[in-house]
Amino acid sequence: MSEPDELTREFTQLYQDWFARVGPDPGDFFERVLSTDWVYIDYLGKVRGKADYEPYVAAVPPERVPTHVGNLGVRRFGDLAIVHGSYEAPGGRDDVDRTLWFTAVWIHRQGRWQALAHHTSAVAA
Repeated sequence: MSEPDELTREFTQLYQDWFARVGPDPGDFFERVLSTDWVYIDYLGKVRGKADYEPYVAAVPPERVPTHVGNLGVRRFGDLAIVHGSYEAPGGRDDVDRTLWFTAVWIHRQGRWQALAHHTSAVAA
């Protein structure tokens, strides 16, 4: 398998694991995967750091857990990777379903990938 294919597979699995850990029992996933200075800008423009994100995702109800990472693109630059793709964000009872696009920066440290920054945009209806 070529490196781009391997990286795409690896990041697809990372995002599937990420979505599986959204909810009240994230275990140590986000502690391991998010760098201490990680920054997340959501589709509404809210900026969160690692300390803000963990309680935020713990409060996501099961019917609103993101699903299906797709359109994944990965470009590696040494120890850094730029990752972009889309995912579905179910609206639950009170909201509409959304397709979200994201761009993320990851760093390879101590034999594993760690997230440095994520930015998300909603696809216009």
